[in-house]
Amino acid sequence: MELDLIGGYKLHWRRTDFAEPYAKLTGTAGPATLTAGVAYAPKQQAIGKWYATGADATAGVYTDPGAKDDNLYLWGDGAFGIAGTPVTAKAHLGHSWGQDGLGPNATAVSPTGSYWDWSLGADATWHNLTVNVSYVDTDISDARATYLAPASARDRTAPATSPAAPSSSR
Repeated sequence: MELDLIGGYKLHWRRTDFAEPYAKLTGTAGPATLTAGVAYAPKQQAIGKWYATGADATAGVYTDPGAKDDNLYLWGDGAFGIAGTPVTAKAHLGHSWGQDGLGPNATAVSPTGSYWDWSLGADATWHNLTVNVSYVDTDISDARATYLAPASARDRTAPATSPAAPSSSR
């Protein structure tokens, strides 16, 4: 028997109201379980592009206050129980389409406009305890995400250069 309890709390805090209804369909075939899902966040201020850059967000300077945007997220999950073991192999693939900037609290559902995310891992279960080890990643490169970082963070990740050092081309 499985019992899933889900609770919620609505917090009003500086334009952070956010809604993202979702639907998913799950089916099984032998030891395999497949799930497909869709989540849609309709146009709302919480995910509007209020800041053009991370530096604007750090400075607290809205470039488009009140902006609204939406987001669509599609995903698929697979799980395969390995017979005779307490191990379940798992995989996830998802894609998000949305605004390419930072919302009113310098956050975003899909900060680079669109991106892929994926994971590959395994659960091991012993009695009522389940432990998971997974590799999780996205295709958001450092270069694509740089504009989101505050200027101080970009400075920390920039390669160190010295005026006395000769330049080289690669």
